[in-house]
Amino acid sequence: MFLNLPFGETMAEQKASGYYNNAYKFNGKEQDAETGLYYYSARYYDPRSSVWLNVDPMSEKYANLSPYNYCANNPVLFVDPNGEDIVIHYKENSSNKVYRFTGNSKGAPDNPFVGHVISAWNYNVQNGGGDKMFEAATNPNISVHVTEGLVSQRRTIDGGLSVVFWNPLLGSLTDEDYILSPATHLEHEIAHEVNRQTNYPEYKSRKRAKNTQYENNEEMFVIQGPEAYTAYKNGEVPQGYFRKNHKGVSVITNNPKSNIVNKKASIEYYHVLDRKLPYGIDKDKYINEIKRRIK
Repeated sequence: MFLNLPFGETMAEQKASGYYNNAYKFNGKEQDAETGLYYYSARYYDPRSSVWLNVDPMSEKYANLSPYNYCANNPVLFVDPNGEDIVIHYKENSSNKVYRFTGNSKGAPDNPFVGHVISAWNYNVQNGGGDKMFEAATNPNISVHVTEGLVSQRRTIDGGLSVVFWNPLLGSLTDEDYILSPATHLEHEIAHEVNRQTNYPEYKSRKRAKNTQYENNEEMFVIQGPEAYTAYKNGEVPQGYFRKNHKGVSVITNNPKSNIVNKKASIEYYHVLDRKLPYGIDKDKYINEIKRRIK
């Protein structure tokens, strides 16, 4: 019996008489008894220093990360099963699980969040939109990481990895009273990450260009492009419509493909948000907006 720390170093081990010496421990990988290193097919991993001993063969995809670090220095959220890539974690029975979606859901686990992501992808793409999500899933040079979050947003976590946090029930109410589905919002966030990975200089230039209407030109680029097109194809907005700013009221919908608002759940969402966010929000403002505008 043994207990590992998050990066794989053995913290405690108990041996009984006549025990079987199992060499397959951390992540089910074989540990060399003499060196203490784990063999991951592509390279060796040192759990004591929490680094690989060889350069990541996929390091060009993660230029902002050290080619030697393990799982973007976040082994609680991610695992690296073979030393060649990072795949997304999802939770199942309090355990971390992994699944990589490439446009084909064959073999996908029976997990609600994984199912929501695939459902959103199918909905957007089959309706004729979701171009950025399609590219993210089918382009071998792109790796977009999605995990569940209270708020839908893309942010850089500790270690420098860019991750899309997505709430599969969170849509938004626009200034013109259109409802954008959670699926459309996922296209929005993934579009930013695809833009970053496919043409970083242009993405960075748009991100730095301040825009009084949309905060920056990258937001304008995504809102007027992939978001607007996908929302139209999903039947959520009329052709030619796009949001005139980067604002809106977050609302809870019935499912990832829905633009029907659950009014009671939306009001409760802001109470939860107010309790859990480290920064304050004017929850009464948003709750009053929902009460006034949602029938």
